[in-house]
Amino acid sequence: MRQVRRELNTLERSEAAQRVLYQLRISHYFQSAQTIGIYYPLKDELDVKEVVKYCWEVGKKVYLPVYKNNTITFYLYSSETKLKKTLKGIYEPDPINGFKAQSLDVLCVPSVAVDNQGFRLGYGAGAYDRFLAKDKAQVGCLVYLAYACNKVLSCYPEAHDIKADHIVLG
Repeated sequence: MRQVRRELNTLERSEAAQRVLYQLRISHYFQSAQTIGIYYPLKDELDVKEVVKYCWEVGKKVYLPVYKNNTITFYLYSSETKLKKTLKGIYEPDPINGFKAQSLDVLCVPSVAVDNQGFRLGYGAGAYDRFLAKDKAQVGCLVYLAYACNKVLSCYPEAHDIKADHIVLG
């Protein structure tokens, strides 16, 4: 699935990002949300930077994940926030200067693949699974984001996998 998305050209990636932005903007769960948890995209991930800009424009608070000791905590991300690049190449806000999210109205999670049942495949480290197992009650609406070419018949979910409330394909 990673290879499939690596083969997308620049236009396909841009169009996918625009489709995701459009679908989120018109959804009732996103329109009513005030706090959005989202990711800063890696090279081949679905680009959500325009979603972030839109959130800022309409006054939503955006939070990015910070990974530490195999756990995720979400910290406020504004246009003034300086991001630091981790050894794994992930851009994160500095938790020392940031505000930790107490809850998220919507959490948008990057996915390597998604299926019709609402499950996802991630990168295999299980960080989001552990976060959701512990803090799902603090997330109003769980949304898995993926390229349309990464939709599969089944992700073969295991007992620890958490079903999304919505899947948004780009």
